[in-house]
Amino acid sequence: MSKPYTEQDLSNLFDEDLIWRRRELSDIKAAVKAADFPAKPALLRATIAMSYAHWEGYVRLCANRYFEFLTLRKMPYSVLERQYYIN
Repeated sequence: MSKPYTEQDLSNLFDEDLIWRRRELSDIKAAVKAADFPAKPALLRATIAMSYAHWEGYVRLCANRYFEFLTLRKMPYSVLERQYYIN
C-alpha cells in the first residue's frame, strides 16, 4: 500500500480496503445461499465472525492510516485538536 500523502490518497486507501472487504462478504453471502441445508448453519456462523473481523480490521486500518497521514503532513501539535495527541 502506498502512503497517504494527500487527502485524496487517504480517501483512495479507505475506498480500496472497503471495496475488498465488501466483495469478500458478498462472496460469503453467495456461498451461504448456494450451500446445502446441513452446511448453512456453519456458514452463517462463519459469516458473523467474518463480518466482525472485517469491521474491526477496517476501523483499525482507517485509524492507522489517518494517523500516518497526520504524521506525513508534519502538522505541529498546536494545530491538532487535543484528543489527537498526548501531553
